Amino acid sequence: MRTLTCTIKFDDGMIVRVGASAESLTQTVRFEFAGDTSRLSPFAEKGTLGFLQHYMKQNCAAHSDAMLDISSEGEFSVTKR
Repeated sequence: MRTLTCTIKFDDGMIVRVGASAESLTQTVRFEFAGDTSRLSPFAEKGTLGFLQHYMKQNCAAHSDAMLDISSEGEFSVTKR
């Protein structure tokens, strides 16, 4: 299982952290938020881990000129065919 954690820090010191875990690259999962999410607009509740990373970079951090830290651990599960 791969886990992705994104932490965004706004100029005023406010921090929002979001994390998600998925078994595969294409699995849609719910995002778990910590902090005041009112600045995250549009608000995304679920998606793939790739979408989460893109969403936090392009929609949240870039539009608010905020600092973003992204960390991940683990690997996607390998399925045999």
